[in-house]
Amino acid sequence: MAYSIAFCETILAPVTPSNTARAGAIINPIVQAISRSFKSTLEDGTQNKIGTYLSLVNFQANPISSAMFITATAPNPLVVDLVAQATNLEVHLTWGQWALGMFLPSIAAMLLMPLVIYFLSPPEIKSTPNAKIFAKGKLEELGAMKGGEKIMLGFLYCFCFYGQGLWVNLPLLWDLGKFLL
Repeated sequence: MAYSIAFCETILAPVTPSNTARAGAIINPIVQAISRSFKSTLEDGTQNKIGTYLSLVNFQANPISSAMFITATAPNPLVVDLVAQATNLEVHLTWGQWALGMFLPSIAAMLLMPLVIYFLSPPEIKSTPNAKIFAKGKLEELGAMKGGEKIMLGFLYCFCFYGQGLWVNLPLLWDLGKFLL
């Protein structure tokens, strides 16, 4: 489950410009729901069953994923602009260059982090054999993708594959996106 949380954080990072919103409003409620489903809550004093471990993974996955993509947190586009200004526009990082440069260190950190936390704060629940069956049932309850979800997926595709070919630079495009939201 820890790697699933880290994977979700990584998948959401390029399209969620606020790391606080991603960790606190998207991933954390899922982590809390998983913890409650295992009856691992702070209120009952049972947080060490699995809740503490999953919360620590959530907390640590966020800054790693925020470093992976220009669009993963609000200051990153500013960094791109500052680098361009500092080099008199000789160096202008693209979304792809940033992602490529951060790929190996971020993936290594994301793969090692849950394991390190497992040894530093081991959960009492070590095995979840029914998790796959439970998740499959919940996914079936959701049903097929809805129209709005397909449109959002289309925008993500266009941004990832055609974003740099647009007539505006990335920081300006980023500000436009924030304005439209």
